[in-house]
Amino acid sequence: MFTLPDLEYRYDAFGKYISKDIMELHHSKHHQVYVDKLNATIEGNAELQDKSIESMLSDLQSLPEDVREKYEISVADTTTTLCFGSIFRQKIILSQVVNYLRP
Repeated sequence: MFTLPDLEYRYDAFGKYISKDIMELHHSKHHQVYVDKLNATIEGNAELQDKSIESMLSDLQSLPEDVREKYEISVADTTTTLCFGSIFRQKIILSQVVNYLRP
């Protein structure tokens, strides 16, 4: 079963750009829904439960047809969710660097 990873930073780390409450809601509720949907999609299929997201994505044709479409959507949503934190963090850091370097 997949779990929602902790963020690499506090919910209030980007207070200038996004509020603590919105970040917490987005991570703990919105992102959790995607992980829950992915787990529901693979529930009862021991072979899929033992695979990583990456291995399933790299061989979608090996998935049972009855779960493939649901799985593709769930994995895409979950992968996007897991990438959100690091991408958002990188954009904020880049923005701060650009602002610092401006004359």
